[in-house]
Amino acid sequence: MLAFYYVALFAHVVGVLALFIASSFELASLARLRGAKTLEDAHEAGRLALIHLKVILPAVLTVLVAGLYMVFAAWDFTTAWIDVSLVIFLSHSVIARAVNAPRAQAIHAALAKAPAGPLSPDLRAKVGDPILNAVNEIIFAQILGIVFMMTIKPGLIVALLVVIVATLIGLVPTLLRRRKAALASIESDASESAHALSVR
Repeated sequence: MLAFYYVALFAHVVGVLALFIASSFELASLARLRGAKTLEDAHEAGRLALIHLKVILPAVLTVLVAGLYMVFAAWDFTTAWIDVSLVIFLSHSVIARAVNAPRAQAIHAALAKAPAGPLSPDLRAKVGDPILNAVNEIIFAQILGIVFMMTIKPGLIVALLVVIVATLIGLVPTLLRRRKAALASIESDASESAHALSVR
């Protein structure tokens, strides 16, 4: 019985590593999309997303099945960090279907209709979807939070605090991008105003 537990533990760790790899490819794909200037740039980002799609389902199933086996074999569902981790982990699947999938499909459909060459401003705004980016960065940070909880095995209060901190960390890149965009807009407005004054 103990041998099966360690096999499950190994599978669980491998699944978590695969999950990080899949998530890393997704974040890299979104970063490429944000910086895409041409249709070819966007397609290159799409190729990274395909790697994520191939890895994510086996990774999720491996983590879930091996994790549940270990809970039944050596733990139970009265353990706070396990309950919190499981709820957060399962919520990622719901969010992926409800939020990520429709937005990713909309981007794919828009790119399929786009002509070759530079992307239009509207299309660049669509492929840089801030909600899609924010959700995936939060999920990545929360996965790190789950790994942290697996390591220290905290009580309920600390487990919830870990989730909150991980979520806030996941929001940081989005906030930094918004700040950068706001500063760029202010600089652009100031430049246009200075140009208008010089023309008068």
